[in-house]
Amino acid sequence: MKALNSDRWFYGALLANVAQGGSSLLIPLYATIVLDATVGDVGWITGIASWVGVLASLLWGRLSDRLGRRKPFVLIGFLGLTASLGLMGLSRSVGQLIVLNALLNLTWLASAAVVTLLAIADTDQWHWESRIGVLHRQMGVGWVLGLMLGSLWTGSLGLMLGGQEISLRSLFFVLATLSAAGALFATRWIREQPLPQPVEERRFQGLALAAGQLIERFKFAPFRLYHIVSPRRLWMTLRGGNEFGLALTRYFYAVIVFFIGFSMFFIPYPIFLKDQLGLGSAEIFALWVVHSGMSAYFNLRVGKLVERWENRHLQRTALLLRASVFLGAGLFLPQLAGHPGPARVLIAFFFVLTGISWAVVNITAIALISWQVREGLRGQALGTYNALSGLGSVIGSILGGQIARVSYPLAFMLAAAFVLLGWWLTRFSFVEEHARSRQSASALLR
Repeated sequence: MKALNSDRWFYGALLANVAQGGSSLLIPLYATIVLDATVGDVGWITGIASWVGVLASLLWGRLSDRLGRRKPFVLIGFLGLTASLGLMGLSRSVGQLIVLNALLNLTWLASAAVVTLLAIADTDQWHWESRIGVLHRQMGVGWVLGLMLGSLWTGSLGLMLGGQEISLRSLFFVLATLSAAGALFATRWIREQPLPQPVEERRFQGLALAAGQLIERFKFAPFRLYHIVSPRRLWMTLRGGNEFGLALTRYFYAVIVFFIGFSMFFIPYPIFLKDQLGLGSAEIFALWVVHSGMSAYFNLRVGKLVERWENRHLQRTALLLRASVFLGAGLFLPQLAGHPGPARVLIAFFFVLTGISWAVVNITAIALISWQVREGLRGQALGTYNALSGLGSVIGSILGGQIARVSYPLAFMLAAAFVLLGWWLTRFSFVEEHARSRQSASALLR
C-alpha cells in the first residue's frame, strides 16, 4: 500500500488511546459503583470482552489484507470506541455493559490490526523501528493521559457536576468525544491507495517493531496486534504439531499459565481497593498511572538490563517478582484496612514493582520468541504469543472474578501460584540462550 498520509494521524491514535486508557478503569468502577455489579460480574464483563477480542484478532487483519485497505479499519476501531463509550454512559444494567464492552473490543481490534502496518506502509524497512516507536509512544502517552484524566475528572471536575454516579457517567461522554476527535484526525490525515493483490504475507524484521511502547491493560484486549494467526495454527501449536519447535511450544504453555495469574490478580484488584480498603475512584486511577508510567519508562531501558542478564533469566526474575507482589497483596493489604496511610504507600510500592516487571516480562518474551524461530515464521510466532496470552487472560479474568467473590486474598494468592507455575514451566523452554538474542534485544530496545 502506498500511504500518502503524514504523521499527523498519529495524534488521532493518541486521542483514541486517551479514551481507551480512561475507560480501562472506568468500566469496572462504573459497574460496581453505579450498576451494583459484584466482583464476579466484573470478571465476566472483562472475560467475555477479552474472548471477543481474541476472536476478532483472527478476523480483522485477514479481512484488511483481502480488501487491500487500512483506513476503513482504523475508522471502525475509533468510531466503534466512540459509540461504545457513549452508550456505556447511558447503560442501566450489567448485561448492557457486557454487550457494550464486547462491542468495544470487537471494533477496537479492527484498528489494532492495521495501525502498525499503516505506519510503515510508505517507509523503508530500515526505518520501521523509528516509525513504530513514534506511533507507539503516542499511543502509550495517550493511555497514561487517559488514566490521569480519569483521576482528575472523578476526583474534582466531575464531582462538581453532582454525585459520583454523574461523575462516572459523564466521563464516558468525555472519553467518547476524545475518541470521535481521533476519528476526525484519521479521516483528515490518512490517505492511501489500495493494496495490490494478492497481498504478500506481512513480516516483522526487528524486535523494536514488535515491542513498541507496551502498556499492561486492565481489560487485557490486545493493545495492538503483532501478526494475524489462523485458528488452525493455534490448534496445531497447542497440540505441539507446528514448526516452532518443542522448546517454544513449551514456552507458549508457560505464557498461558502466567497470563492466567496476571488476570486473576488485576481483574478483581481495583474492586478490592474500593471495597476493602476504601479508596476512591480518583485514587485508583492515580495508582494505575504509577503502574502504567513505570511500565512505559522501563520499556525503553530493558535493553540495558539485557546487557547484564540473559533474556531468559531476566524474565524468570521478573516473574518471581510479580508472584511475590501478588502474594504480598493477598497477605498484607487486607491487614491494612482502616489504615489508609500505610495502605496507600504499600499499594504504590506494589504498583512500581508490577510496572517494572511487566516491562521486563513482555519485552523479553518478544525477544525470546523472535530469536527462537527463523525470520519467515517470526510474525506468526509473535501472533501466536498475542493470541495465547489473550486466551490466558480470558481464563484468568473469569476465575479471578469468581474466586474473589469468596475471598480476595485467596484470589491473589492463587494468582501468585499460577505465575509461579508459569515460572517453573519456563525451565523447560529456551534451554540454550542465543547470543544474538541478547545483543540484538539490547540494541533495539535501548
